[in-house]
Amino acid sequence: GVVTIKDIFGAMADGVNIMKVKFEKIMRTNLLTAPSDLPLTKAIDMIAKKKTDAIIIMDGQQFIGYFSPDDYRDATRRIEAHQTMITVGDIDVYNFLTSADLETKILQSKIIIARPGYTTIMDLAILGKTAFFIPTPGQYEQLYLAKRLEQLNIAPFCNQHHFEIKQLHDIHTYKGFEITPSLLDYDTLFSFFKRK
Repeated sequence: GVVTIKDIFGAMADGVNIMKVKFEKIMRTNLLTAPSDLPLTKAIDMIAKKKTDAIIIMDGQQFIGYFSPDDYRDATRRIEAHQTMITVGDIDVYNFLTSADLETKILQSKIIIARPGYTTIMDLAILGKTAFFIPTPGQYEQLYLAKRLEQLNIAPFCNQHHFEIKQLHDIHTYKGFEITPSLLDYDTLFSFFKRK
């Protein structure tokens, strides 16, 4: 479970003796787990749909943090107040999109430029999209997956400091993700992460 300072103050307001109470009496237990590369808009949707107390953020088996309904309300207010879009040539650049808007834009797009996290790869594979990957610096799983996808001639990748738009001109030489997920051998793709 999770206990926040708000939970402690709430218990105190209810007359609970916090010097004697056990965590199990005040902790939040209606929790979900999610990977650290989960988009904020998806976390917001998860809390809204599942009515969870919090989402525990994980990087593999390591706890990173949590995202609570209070975070959800704050993020929603900030997102709604600060969405911006600029156009650079033929490219529309958004600072964020809600899940529904993101899904629409992905479906409308011919090429997706993204981080190669597990969730993103699976989403793009199911949708059969053409992708160019830019691994997050220091995220070695993303680097491995990007290299593997390039070896399989599915999608190119590069370091974020070396990316140039002209690299997209050769993307047609890669086969992209197939519409039928079964055509991609996920066991081979993710074999590096299997325990021996």
